[in-house]
Amino acid sequence: MNRETQDKIINISSALLTGLVIAIVGYFSFSSFQKIQMASIDDPSLKISDENRIAKSERIDTQEVIDEMNRIAEAQRLEKERLEAEKRAKEEAERRRIEEEKRAAQKAAEEKAAREKAEKERIEAEKRAAQKAEAEKVAREKAEKERVIAEKKAAEERAKQEKIAAEKKAAAEKEAQEKKLAEEKRAKEAAEKAAKEKAAKEQAEKERLAKEKAEKERAEKERLAKEKAAAEKRAAEEKAAAERKAAEAKAAEEATRIAAALNNDYFAKVHSYLYALWITPPGSYGLTTTVQFKVKEDGTIIGTPVITRSSGNEEFDNSVFVAILSADKVPMPEDPVVRKYLAKEGFEIRFRPTN
Repeated sequence: MNRETQDKIINISSALLTGLVIAIVGYFSFSSFQKIQMASIDDPSLKISDENRIAKSERIDTQEVIDEMNRIAEAQRLEKERLEAEKRAKEEAERRRIEEEKRAAQKAAEEKAAREKAEKERIEAEKRAAQKAEAEKVAREKAEKERVIAEKKAAEERAKQEKIAAEKKAAAEKEAQEKKLAEEKRAKEAAEKAAKEKAAKEQAEKERLAKEKAEKERAEKERLAKEKAAAEKRAAEEKAAAERKAAEAKAAEEATRIAAALNNDYFAKVHSYLYALWITPPGSYGLTTTVQFKVKEDGTIIGTPVITRSSGNEEFDNSVFVAILSADKVPMPEDPVVRKYLAKEGFEIRFRPTN
């Protein structure tokens, strides 16, 4: 425990004891005062004597407080001296411990230095011995190296001479071989050239004959193709002429049949059918409206009628429009050709009041 902490503990203890003494004195004083007050209320004659007793009691209590405070101060002083003595003893013990540690550390350092010195001397001795051994080794290796180099040079010289002799021999053999190969090559090239020339002549003749044959075949094929095309063209023209003639004949026949069927009697019949459905507006005399409409082959009216020529009177035109829409089917001819024609072309009817 350090000095500062001890002082704090002493001060706190003193404050607590002082506060406790003051509280006790106050308590006794207040109790005595209450007792006197109660007694004086009950018996006024006792008031003066009670006051004397209170004063005496207060003196006694004050002295006790002073004595207690002196006792506490003495106790605090003794406690402080005890703590200081204890602190000094601890500090002295700590000082002796530190001095012991220093002496032990110094001794250990000296022993370590001695060991390190001995180790260093040992290492130096080993190093000198190693250097001596290394120098002897280098000398031996140098002598061995020089011996090996000398032997190597002698061997290289022998090998060089042997190589020169072998190269000369090989060169002579190579020259003879190359000369032989050159003669063989010239003979071979001459034979190959003659063979190539012969093959080229044969190939040229073969190609000429093949080309001549191909040209003849192409000319024959072209002639046959032209003849075939001419024949096909004539046949197509003849077929087209026949079809055209047949179509013209059929068209003429159908036109005759249509013209015969679509006579005034037929259109009068259609007019009569539609007029029967037409409700003529009053005052329509002299007005005329033309309307077109489409039909199926059975006469069923399809689509929306179109006024192609208006009368100028909207009510009159609308009456015609309504009459067409009211019709179910218009009368159709029996001939299917005429029916088909009417289904394609449609009707164009002019509406004009008769009276």
